[in-house]
Amino acid sequence: KEHPGESGRVTLAFDLKPDGALRTAEVVAAETTLAAPEVHACMLELARALAYPPSPSGRATEFRYPFEFKARR
Repeated sequence: KEHPGESGRVTLAFDLKPDGALRTAEVVAAETTLAAPEVHACMLELARALAYPPSPSGRATEFRYPFEFKARR
């Protein structure tokens, strides 16, 4: 709500245990263009609160996901 005119990307890196439990979630600074620490903190809080499914391979999973934000007009 504090950044309705901001556009950019926030890329999060996730590290999941084989059972789907989140080991770590962090902002990938080199792939993030939206400079709003409070947005980053909110996204990380939400990522930590979500439930993830177990890995079909039974192995740990690491992935990155870019979230694109567009300014409101």
